[in-house]
Amino acid sequence: TYLFLNWLCGLHLQGIAEDIRQTTIVIATDEKTEVLAREVGFQVVRGDWLKIKIDESAAKSFALGAHRWAVSLQIVYSFDLINMGYNVIQQDVDVVWLKDVRKFFENTYNDI
Repeated sequence: TYLFLNWLCGLHLQGIAEDIRQTTIVIATDEKTEVLAREVGFQVVRGDWLKIKIDESAAKSFALGAHRWAVSLQIVYSFDLINMGYNVIQQDVDVVWLKDVRKFFENTYNDI
């Protein structure tokens, strides 16, 4: 959860994405993350229905271990949001923004 707070503090320190709470959904895989994200004003969805426990240590190989289920959950939510007409930025918690990347969605010619 400290990486999430680091990302949020970095946004505020640089004065970018002041409205981030209105445009972000946090996908929480545990209660601690859910509580923290809600306490700082974010909308949260949970993946409890997967019935998995994500180990805090990284998997030994890419896409192995319980983390793959968290990524699958992100894809499911992203797919649904895109089908409903929303633009979606998907990122891990250890990403740092140097400027507001949502601005790339303001013009349709930036679609990927």
